[in-house]
Amino acid sequence: MISAILFYNEKGEVILLRNFRGDIRKSTSEAFRQKILAKKDTKFPIVQLGRVTFFYIRVEDVYIVACTGGNCNAAVVFESLYKLVEVFKSYFGGLFNEDTIKKHFPLMYELIDEAFDFGYPQNIDPEVLKTYIIQGKPITAQKAQQLSVHATGQSNRPPDLVYKNNEMYIDIIEQVDLLVSSRHTILNAEVNGQINLRVHLSGQPECIFGFNDKLFMDKHNDLSQRAVRRGRGFQLELDDIQFHKCVKLGRFNADRTIAFVPPDGDFTLMRYRISERLVKPPFNVNPVIIEHTNTRFVVQVTISSTFNPQFVATQVVVKIPVPHNTARTTCDVSIGAAKFEPTQHAIMWRITNFPGCSSTQITASVQLLASVVQQAPWPKPPIAMQFMVPMATSSGLEVLFMNITENKLNYQAERFIRYLTRGGNYLIRYPDTVGRNTENPIKATKN
Repeated sequence: MISAILFYNEKGEVILLRNFRGDIRKSTSEAFRQKILAKKDTKFPIVQLGRVTFFYIRVEDVYIVACTGGNCNAAVVFESLYKLVEVFKSYFGGLFNEDTIKKHFPLMYELIDEAFDFGYPQNIDPEVLKTYIIQGKPITAQKAQQLSVHATGQSNRPPDLVYKNNEMYIDIIEQVDLLVSSRHTILNAEVNGQINLRVHLSGQPECIFGFNDKLFMDKHNDLSQRAVRRGRGFQLELDDIQFHKCVKLGRFNADRTIAFVPPDGDFTLMRYRISERLVKPPFNVNPVIIEHTNTRFVVQVTISSTFNPQFVATQVVVKIPVPHNTARTTCDVSIGAAKFEPTQHAIMWRITNFPGCSSTQITASVQLLASVVQQAPWPKPPIAMQFMVPMATSSGLEVLFMNITENKLNYQAERFIRYLTRGGNYLIRYPDTVGRNTENPIKATKN
């Protein structure tokens, strides 16, 4: 990440330097001064000199420069620099210039060391830094409690919350990304999910949340057997999990239950990812191209839904690319409506409702402009698909229980659970081979 942060004045003098990795030499900072600051060539905020890249901003009469010898995210670097300036201003009464830097050298180094770890941004929040960098003042009991809260990852919750109706809304939202090759093999399949909560609870309740995680089911045989009796014995393996800071990680590591005291309002409790080996695509798409003449070909796309027939996909949109020199198309569809949209260079097939375990097909005849047939070959962009499947998850994740207690007593609250699967980058490539046929398969036409 960032190798060093330098502070220059208007004369090009280095007034403060923090070298995180030790790979930035004095000659490197001198090169930036001579080639950029001395020539006043500050039009571009990113400059590469030799093997070192410089990212810099200007605040008052100070240039703050982050330099790195590797390839790093420019947006993260600039965001970190601006956040660092906010931290300095919060400590220096809203001022930040050369004089304030010279007056507060020790504090500047301490803040930079807390904000960055070996060049990686860690904690650049002024309010959090003020809880333990207190400029020589003793830590009060209140400050110590705040520090403990931030260190342990617990969330602050107002103590006197009162709601007429205690309610918790749980939304499990999954996005399916898929890439299928021209030979109908899956190149990439991934599910990125998140569990969003809307909490309207009085007091200081503790919530314990459990789902059909494989390790959790192995540790709780009673719940596993109960799920099997209900026909829900599927056990899920998650590759990556990220929790909200309110979750007690020690409890999760011990018995795989998610225990937390929720903040008030809306927040994301958990994010997770599921790799290719466990992903079952909600839709199978099989495209075929049949060429009739040099100026006309037919595209047939068959779509089959693989999810349970009790679910219905909504807002299904299939984008079928066609060449840029397409003059007109005629489409025959069994359900929905298809239309050629010249601005998209594609046939847009929209289906309001697509039941589970069903299949449908579109047959489209594409007429090209003869005058531009000899242009470069058509690159065949992939077919893209968007959809939403309410009350279903592609991964099979299921909430087994959500217990709410306060002072180890039962807590009266309504719980509402909603599932949603939606399409992300759902792409299917055209086949490499093109069939040939002299017959016209289009019997009915719809523009």
